Amino acid sequence: MKRLCIVPCGSKKVWDKAPSIGATEARHAYIGTFHKACQQYALQFFSDWVILSAKYVFDNSKLAYPLSDCKGIGFMVQKLQRAVQEKKEILFTPSSKRQSFIEVGKSDEAQRRISLQER
Repeated sequence: MKRLCIVPCGSKKVWDKAPSIGATEARHAYIGTFHKACQQYALQFFSDWVILSAKYVFDNSKLAYPLSDCKGIGFMVQKLQRAVQEKKEILFTPSSKRQSFIEVGKSDEAQRRISLQER
């Protein structure tokens, strides 16, 4: 069974110490003691981990979404219901991969888009 560690963000950010630093990856943005301890734990014990931020969503460039080929919530619901009825997990396949983006950063000018597509 695959496991995913979800690391909480934190209130202390790199911009608190260096406001002019600009956009940075989430793994470098959070500098609080608790976040750093969680990140070290995730690195030590998990092959897959993400940072969850209520403001900026997930940050992980290797996330794959099995429903990314669906063009709306209705199609996603149908696909999920079909999988439950057939008792077959929805597996991610490269052919169904669509490039998705999330935004990371502190402010509009500091935000940048990163690809969620596997590299």
